[in-house]
Parts: sequence; C-alpha cells; structure tokens
Amino acid sequence: MTSAQLIKYRVTLAQWTKARRAAGKPYDDAARYELHRRCTGRACSSKEFTNREFDQVLAAMAAEIDPVGFTEQMRIQESPELRLEEYRNRCLDAVAYIVGGDEAHRRNYLRAIVRQVSYGRHDELVRLTERQTQVVMGIVEKRVRALEKERRQAAPSTPAEEVF
Repeated sequence: MTSAQLIKYRVTLAQWTKARRAAGKPYDDAARYELHRRCTGRACSSKEFTNREFDQVLAAMAAEIDPVGFTEQMRIQESPELRLEEYRNRCLDAVAYIVGGDEAHRRNYLRAIVRQVSYGRHDELVRLTERQTQVVMGIVEKRVRALEKERRQAAPSTPAEEVF
C-alpha cells in the first residue's frame, strides 16, 4: 500500500471502530482481521493488500460505518475501473508527448509496447490487466522523463548578465 492508501485505511478504520463500538460489536484486532478474511479470503495485515483487496475492505468498512450510504460503497467498488482508466489516460498522454501529433504513429508506438508487455497476446491497451497497464505506463513515463532531460540538456544556456 502507498502512504496515501495507508492514511485512508487508518481514517476509515477509526470510523469503522467508532461505528462498531457504538453498535456494541467487537472492534478489536480479531474483528478487523475477520473483516480482512471475509473480503480477501485471508486474514492478513492491511499492508499486504493488493489494490483490489484494499477497495473491497474499504467498501465493507463503509457499509458498516453507514449502512444506508450506498453511493459511497459503489464509488469504492468502482475504484479499480476508475484507476485503470487513469492509467490508460496517462499512457496516452505520455505517448502523445513522445511521438507528437501523428495519430497513426502514436497508435503503432503504443501497440508495440502493449505487444511486448502482453507477450504478443494483445494489441490494444484496453485488453491489458491493471498490472500490465501499470507496466506500460511505467515504460512510457520513463521515456518521457528521459526526453525531458535530453531537451533540458540540449537547450542553450543563457549567460547571466554582467553587472559592472
């Protein structure tokens, strides 16, 4: 889990603990691990969650915190799809920066990376798993950083004005 996810988990856990205490239900570590087991199939530390497991546990906690708050529960459940869409958008933006304006060239550039990451199984970014999409995103964003560094180094430096 990232530090932001850990903070979100702890805030939600505090709300969950308060709701369970008010309802007279157990809220100790055993109850928390039981919730983890129900959501993920294993009793584990929150630091071992995958993104999908993290979302499932948060949704279960939200259901106990506010049983009638269906909107919040659905928003958490939709998080994987929203996160995946964000990864795809970042990939497309990075490829546009790398390749430039030619749409066909951008498509071919991205298709070549997708094929490598999927071992030739897929041609399109939308067919990749979340993990594979993260790998593609890492590849293209690393290339963007390298290009930006090259451009900074190639830019002529302007001499400072001399003061007499």
